[in-house]
Amino acid sequence: MEQREFGFANDLMKSNISSILLQNPFYGSRKPRDQFRSSLINVSDLFIMGGALVAECNFLLKWARQQGYWPVGLAGVSMGGHMACLACTNSPEPIALVPCLSWTTASTVFVQGTLSKSVSWDVLTMELLSKQFQDGIREIPGCDWLDRSYEMEKKLNDNSPFSAAKCVVSFPLQFMYVLMEEFTNLCNYPAPKDTRLIKNIIAENDGYVIRAGVPTMQQVWPGTTVEIIKGMGHVEAYLASHTLFRRCIREMLRKNQELYS
Repeated sequence: MEQREFGFANDLMKSNISSILLQNPFYGSRKPRDQFRSSLINVSDLFIMGGALVAECNFLLKWARQQGYWPVGLAGVSMGGHMACLACTNSPEPIALVPCLSWTTASTVFVQGTLSKSVSWDVLTMELLSKQFQDGIREIPGCDWLDRSYEMEKKLNDNSPFSAAKCVVSFPLQFMYVLMEEFTNLCNYPAPKDTRLIKNIIAENDGYVIRAGVPTMQQVWPGTTVEIIKGMGHVEAYLASHTLFRRCIREMLRKNQELYS
């Protein structure tokens, strides 16, 4: 864990709020030996990471409740914020949730946002177009990812939201879009038990998390509140908004206590 994360938790302690800092699978000491820093080797690693985080977060929430801690909640920044959302959908009881600098799907992050430039599209294209890979995908029961990707390519036109993005212009990008929508779109998961306990913080000029053309948080989870950091992009908002993040965490935990005490 980095010093700034401990500093974040230490400040919350002044408000009698304890923190469990969960190290992301595939990050830090948990990353594979041949992985360079946080650059995942396989696209599938992202989905394994998400599944692990959902399970681990809910185990820790259950443990905390058994130890007498209440109210409880989840928070995270960027990808951590989205993972916190996914974990919240699996919580059997109402919990506070503060996703920071994240949105309702990761599809646009990887095909339109700044991170799309770091994807090895040439490698993915070779794999995707191979008969062995496509045969393997088609063997998955009920899986229509390839058909949906081909259909998107076929229907691509000037009136399409995909063409408006000026980014989903090739089959590999469309397949990535379909995968990310399948596994990361919050519409595909159960709604949290009480969306009044959710406060989403976003950066107005976020170039990493693209919000155009996807459902808003209020559309996916009615009752959620959204706070916008004006005039900032993704990185600047992260560096400058820790005080805001902590304030919203305190606010949602207090609201949880007021509603369910």
